[in-house]
Amino acid sequence: MNYGFKIKLFLLIILNVYISNVFYANDFKRVDNLYHTGKYQEGIKILEKEYDISNPDPEIIWRITRFYFEFAYALPNKYKQEKIKYYTKGMEFSKQFLDIQRGTNLDRAQLIFWYTACYSYRSELIGIRESLDILPVLFNLAGKAIELDPTFAAPYLLLGRIDHTVPSFLGGDKFRMGKNLSMAIKYNPNDMSVLVESGELFLKRDWDSDKKKKMAKKSGKDDGTPQYLSDREYSKILLNNSMKLFESLDNPSTKERNKYHDALDLLKKIR
Repeated sequence: MNYGFKIKLFLLIILNVYISNVFYANDFKRVDNLYHTGKYQEGIKILEKEYDISNPDPEIIWRITRFYFEFAYALPNKYKQEKIKYYTKGMEFSKQFLDIQRGTNLDRAQLIFWYTACYSYRSELIGIRESLDILPVLFNLAGKAIELDPTFAAPYLLLGRIDHTVPSFLGGDKFRMGKNLSMAIKYNPNDMSVLVESGELFLKRDWDSDKKKKMAKKSGKDDGTPQYLSDREYSKILLNNSMKLFESLDNPSTKERNKYHDALDLLKKIR
């Protein structure tokens, strides 16, 4: 093989890699736009064509799992079995890659998180017995996601939801719920899901300031929430912040619009 041919071959390989990467970046941009507009099934179809089991990419895997989760979550509650079906699909797709070593820490954390989210919401639909059996597993998985990227807010929010869902006598912990929601708010205070879901969970916990102070004294530290405010007062602040955030968005996503309406409904309960 002569020197000139080697140079041409090398340049051809570099060009192919460049073209592939450009297409790849554009493809992610396209599917992320589908996610933004709530077209979850279309996004799944595109990414599944790109998915190569012999060369698994965490960026593709967590996005597909996220699409399955959001599609299931968006289904009305009356379609319980359909919701369970798609949460299960998300779990089955990503389960084998939970220990993947490729990709950035955030991509790996996203992969673990979306698997855990599917697992958690699926179990909640199946019933309390299922939730209890997997509680240690869910906390362990969320912990791994946080360990990979401690500034990733979503696992903290999920942990808060789990502690709210499971009764205290069966392992749930409302104080720990407050700590995890506080961490989610700390790391992503400009996210509709974080603000609205945290506001909802604090409203449901409904501790007054005296109860919060007593629990802080018992635990040796507070749960990260303003100790001079009741949960109801703090919830109102979070929900009002979500309203201001939504009004500042130039192009809110389908999910953000849904959270906005959730916030409106919750504020009606407070006023």
